[in-house]
Amino acid sequence: MLLANMLHNSYIFQLKKKFIYSF
Repeated sequence: MLLANMLHNSYIFQLKKKFIYSF
């Protein structure tokens, strides 16, 4: 459960990073 949560958080983080760098 915790591992899945960590993976989910890292995935969200990667999406945010791509979104920020796309500008």
